[in-house]
Amino acid sequence: MNIMAIRNWFLLLGQQWMRSLQVFFPANLKLFALVSVNAFLKASKIFFLYFWWLPLVYCLLPYVVIFGLGVNLTWFWHVLQLFFILLSIRSSIQLKTPNYFFSYLPHFIGFIGFVAGITFVQWIISFLPLNLLNSIILNILVKMVLFIFRTPEMFILASPLFLFFGFFYLDSDGTVSSFFNSCIRSLKMVLYAYPVCLIFLSVFLGLGSAFKFVFDALIIQYLPFILKYITTDITVFCVIDNMMMIVYHLFAASWFSTLYIKRAHEDYSLYFE
Repeated sequence: MNIMAIRNWFLLLGQQWMRSLQVFFPANLKLFALVSVNAFLKASKIFFLYFWWLPLVYCLLPYVVIFGLGVNLTWFWHVLQLFFILLSIRSSIQLKTPNYFFSYLPHFIGFIGFVAGITFVQWIISFLPLNLLNSIILNILVKMVLFIFRTPEMFILASPLFLFFGFFYLDSDGTVSSFFNSCIRSLKMVLYAYPVCLIFLSVFLGLGSAFKFVFDALIIQYLPFILKYITTDITVFCVIDNMMMIVYHLFAASWFSTLYIKRAHEDYSLYFE
């Protein structure tokens, strides 16, 4: 890649950043918010109609015994929940019936593969022969570009990269080549819409933390009888907490879905050609 090509790429990156920020113009933001909230309401209705049992199973079966070994399935269940969340949100000409969700189950393998790949990249980085300063710089760059924080679960719950991958992959035929194309396209979308992704992610993480703080405070201060019951049956609190988390993810993913549709349609050739 010569200097001119690098210069042109940075010019394109700057142009895409400026275009992506236009979503915050008052008129654009109002329409964007209305579409996102509408998608959230429709997706929530569909998700809880068919998958109301997911939080309960998540809390009752955190471990399974395979050949006598206890295996933590928390990360797997997070991926499964988000898989169904994205299927509930994404635009589709198909009716979102049980058959619709069953037809996409083969795509779930790709979701597992994506998480495994990201986990592998993190593992490789940890073994690179770098000095302390370079290691810190590389880890910061990876976290800031890919929005990967702490554990794979946190990555799944908060990463625009994973959400964009999910939307691209669910819009594909689910083949191996589509998997790798979706990985590349999601990375490109994160880079080209980076300012918006950073702002959205910061806002949603802040709102999520504030909501959880208020929710916990209300339980402690104003609902002592519920708190007393919860302390004797931790499953009840787990179900409530997981349901609140699902609602939060539905809301956040709905906004990123609108962003995905907008960017993919406005710059189709940038991502698909």
